[in-house]
Formats: sequence, structure tokens, C-alpha cells
Amino acid sequence: MSVDGHIRWVFFDFAGTLAFNDPPRVWHYLRACARRGMFLNRRDIWAALNAVWDTVDSESGVAHPEVSKDQASYDGFRAGLEAQILERLGIDRDREAIIQELLVIQDNPQVYTLYPEARAASARLRDAGYQLGIVSNFTWALPDLVTALGLAPYVSTVITSARVGYRKPHPKIFEAAMMATGADPKESLFVGDSFEADVAGAASYGFQSLLVDRRLTGRHQCPSIRFLTDLYHVLSLPEGI
Repeated sequence: MSVDGHIRWVFFDFAGTLAFNDPPRVWHYLRACARRGMFLNRRDIWAALNAVWDTVDSESGVAHPEVSKDQASYDGFRAGLEAQILERLGIDRDREAIIQELLVIQDNPQVYTLYPEARAASARLRDAGYQLGIVSNFTWALPDLVTALGLAPYVSTVITSARVGYRKPHPKIFEAAMMATGADPKESLFVGDSFEADVAGAASYGFQSLLVDRRLTGRHQCPSIRFLTDLYHVLSLPEGI
């Protein structure tokens, strides 16, 4: 498998592509509530998370520029979503304290781990002459997380939906990446773990795109890779670079 044309830019999604929650996100809710004498079931938490976030995301991508004016506005938006999740879980006391704890922990670099090959793949692509960027549906703190996790030396631009006001697959977030970098979609490859947001969304804007399918599910009929190091073959990098 290879890409067509001359690729100059490689853009990555963040969570699920370059890094993952460690421990999984449900544990933040389990711990925050257990410390206050309220004990939850992991499946119930996943169900509440999915139910609330399903109202936020859509096939066309959600626009929320009104809450992306500054970090305080965006964190207020996040707090509202967390309140809905806790309500679904039946948490009716200490809710504000739990919400604030969740907001802080979700921005803490200590609860994210890079995939084993992420740094090496980024370094090799950069050394081979590619410009790298990150475009992700994420919180305001994403640039700081990228720095804390050691990816900043390899990445030219970090675009997060929190600051742009649009969530993938909305075309405006891809437009923001092009404006920030001066890249041309025809010379850009987008790599991510979500078919709808990353593969289809980027393709609709004119990118070539690849799905990261680490578990080899084969759920989607589209070009895919298992590991980020597979990009070496996709981009036909010479041996030794």
C-alpha cells in the first residue's frame, strides 16, 4: 500500500492514534466517586459517557465557536457535559467537586501514555523531510500535553477542537490546520483511529487518509495501518532514513 502523489505534510489525530488514556477514562469516575463513598460500575460509566458524547458529536461535525472564545468558556462547556454524565450515573452529591476533579485529571499528562512507536515514527518522518501536525477533538490543554509527552520537537502545529470551535469531521477544523501551516490538502496525509472523524472527514476536505486499526478489526473498507511505523512503507521511505 502506498499513497498517491507527493506528500509533504502528515497530520495525526491524538488520542487513540499517538497516545492513549492510562488508566482508562472510566477509572477517573470510579476513583473520584469512590473517594466520596459512591461506588459505580464500569459498564454504567461507559454507557453514560457514550450517551452524552453522542449528543455532542455528529456525522458532519459539531460547531461550538461560542464556547471556544477562551479556556474558561470551554471548560464551562466541559463541566456541563460532565454534569450530564454524573446525572445519568445517579450522582446527586458533591457533584461540583467531582466535576472539577475530572476536568483537572483529564488535562494531566500523567494519565496519557504514548503508543510505543509514536515517538520513533514521528522522529523518522521528520528526519525524512515531512512536516508533522496534530489535529484532534480534544481539550484546550492539548498543546501542553504534546509538549509534556515529548512530541513537540517533531510537530510543527497542534490544532485542538477546543480552541478552533469545530470538531472533526467538520471541515472548519481541517481548514484551520491548513491556515496554520500553509499546507495543501492534496499534499497532505491524515492518520487517525476514527473512520468518521479522521478518515472520512479528512478525505472530504481533500486529504489522503489512513485508518489506524491496531486491533485489526477490519470494520471499515479503507486504507489502514496497524502501527505508525507502517507509515514508512506507505510513504516508501528509503532504508536507513
